[in-house]
Amino acid sequence: MRFIWDDIGWKLVSHKRAYDENQFVVVRKLHVKLNTDSDSTLPIQGFSVDLIRQHSERFGNIESIEMLPNKETEAHVTFVSDRSAYSMQSQHEFDKEARRKQQFQIQPADTWEQPRENTNPLPKEDLEQTSEIFMLNEDCLLHLFMFLDVGSLVDMADVCKLFNRLLHRYCFPRIRKFEVINSYIPYTFFMPLAKMHRVLRCVGPYITDLIFECNVDEWEIKHDVVTRFLEVLAENVGTNIRRAWISCRTICKNDRISKLAPIFRHLELLQLKANNYTFDIDFHTMCPNLVDIQVDVNVPMRGCVKPWKSLRRLAIINSSINTADLIKLIALNPQLTHIEFKDDLNGNISLPISNLRMLENVQIASTHYNHGHLNGFKIACLSRLQHLTEISLFRLRRDSMEGILDCLATFVGLRKICLHQEEEAERVAVSAVDPRSLRSLVKLATKQPKLEELKLDSVKLTRTALMEFVRYAIQLKKLQLKWSGLMISDQLILNLVDVLKFNRSEPNDVLVLELYSYQLENLNVIKTQSVSRYLQVKPI
Repeated sequence: MRFIWDDIGWKLVSHKRAYDENQFVVVRKLHVKLNTDSDSTLPIQGFSVDLIRQHSERFGNIESIEMLPNKETEAHVTFVSDRSAYSMQSQHEFDKEARRKQQFQIQPADTWEQPRENTNPLPKEDLEQTSEIFMLNEDCLLHLFMFLDVGSLVDMADVCKLFNRLLHRYCFPRIRKFEVINSYIPYTFFMPLAKMHRVLRCVGPYITDLIFECNVDEWEIKHDVVTRFLEVLAENVGTNIRRAWISCRTICKNDRISKLAPIFRHLELLQLKANNYTFDIDFHTMCPNLVDIQVDVNVPMRGCVKPWKSLRRLAIINSSINTADLIKLIALNPQLTHIEFKDDLNGNISLPISNLRMLENVQIASTHYNHGHLNGFKIACLSRLQHLTEISLFRLRRDSMEGILDCLATFVGLRKICLHQEEEAERVAVSAVDPRSLRSLVKLATKQPKLEELKLDSVKLTRTALMEFVRYAIQLKKLQLKWSGLMISDQLILNLVDVLKFNRSEPNDVLVLELYSYQLENLNVIKTQSVSRYLQVKPI
């Protein structure tokens, strides 16, 4: 804001606005005079630098306060910012219009007493009145900023110095997650390169979580758009980054992934998904501080077979690493607590027990192309790991369920089991359920006294098998059923409650049953106290 002088008097206009015939002076110095009207209760002796400072410093930083010579009741207050002078003058005018008692009379000091700052004259038609938003204090402005998205906040930072200062001091440092999702459609990116660059210049130093998806078509590949995106990320993301989820089909092509080396060195979690890649990638060198790595790219990973300082979780979703290298990787890192891999490692997952002794959780994904499928024999090598607390098996075949369940029954410390049958099994009718598998499921409940959570996805059940499993799984706290083939009804819920009444003696010993939302629509008894005391039904 600026004060300018014309034939009418002092006027307030926005910066870089003035009449053709005048150059205006930026006002930072105000003339303050004690109000000696009869209504004033302040004696002349009380007019001092301390009193003026107490009244003025709430409007902004003060550069100096000067008591005028031979003037007992007058002084000059010079602010660091002209906006502070504007705020103090505006408050004075507002109080005057409201007829409030005022200790001082305030007006801009004479032009020759102002700190020099001239501007070039601009056309008269560009004269604009100050926006009322600048009358708001900083707390109000910050509250308004809370309702804007990141892109709008970046635009607001270019409006004026006040907005820029507030945003960089209070708003941008609070933004910790940054997301870029661009897929397949040219020229219509969710976040184009130029926009991403502008946003990262403001929030890049503060973000801790990065989600980057850039699966583009042949036009972007030809013009190497991906490389430019990666370069901007590496240039602007700061040292606070800790987690990155990256999905980019061509990130490994032409060694593009090396562009992100400045980001990778600070990561604790990396999830990478890309197309197949014939050359090796040394994630250990690029990401020395990783705690969790999830690789969904077909690379041999020979460069990763070495001791890691802090690695705890290893997930090899789609990799050409061979069994010997995986065994050596596990042996060199006894601190591993979680490992996830497919069963297509040379056609089997028969890993030596000694190399898996430190694992607390194991997740295995089965494949059904070329390499057979997961069965009880393949996971038998894990049965001696009695300290295992969690096992998740994915894409299982229906004819292998009996062997899988019988093998899991040999464990004694399992607390969580997740079983997922392959997609073809979802269309199997309930009448075609293998009774041997159901008997094995009940046997699993009797052999697992510590089992607290069971998740079944596309595993077909009967009412009898469900009741018997709940009857013997006395420590079960959560049961999740997806595509089980059961008709969920009020009668089924009541039957489950009857079973629970006999094996749940503790007041807080409640079983949580998770179902799809549509299965809950016709259930009327789940909210009654007699049911919720033993069973809580929740949507997945």
